[in-house]
Amino acid sequence: MKTSANRPAAHFFLVFVYFIFSTIFLTAQNRQDYYIAAKPNYSLEPLQKTTNLDGTLTLDLVDSGLEAFFNSLPVYYFKKEFTSTNSPFLMRFYKITLDDDSHFNAIFDRSEIEYVEVLRTPEPLYIPNDYQALFETPLSQLDLIKIPLAWNITHGNPNFYGCIIEAYVEASHEDLTNQIAQYLGSSEQEYMGQPLPER
Repeated sequence: MKTSANRPAAHFFLVFVYFIFSTIFLTAQNRQDYYIAAKPNYSLEPLQKTTNLDGTLTLDLVDSGLEAFFNSLPVYYFKKEFTSTNSPFLMRFYKITLDDDSHFNAIFDRSEIEYVEVLRTPEPLYIPNDYQALFETPLSQLDLIKIPLAWNITHGNPNFYGCIIEAYVEASHEDLTNQIAQYLGSSEQEYMGQPLPER
């Protein structure tokens, strides 16, 4: 039989669960990624990483000065980034995640650190008028290859050659009129029912 004495405990539990989830959600949104590289005589290679209850890491590094410094920061991720490179410079790069971007100067001022970069998520500045008409799904093929970022660089160039692989081509589309210089990749003399354009 339920009594009114159980209700405050249930309310407390629900408030506690809500507080925990909202705290995790809000702090996860404020994280910032960095690239860092130590100078050649120093190592950022962790001997051991321990995950704390709050999600931060405690690092055991070869260099005790770097270890004390990074353990004074809220580090959530610490891993060598370019593992398959042959470049000695890139071999020293680590990607770290901290709580925000306010730590740049403190990292940059360390004498052991050669390179620091705050990693920003680029935003497209321009979206063509027919972008949404191409695909209806939120994660279209163009989104998967991050094509909107290319539109920050150029909106088109007649000297640019491209190709379409295994895709439908509407040869009569207004954007393709007088734009196809050469059709490669088929022995047929026409594509999609249209004669090849004259040069």
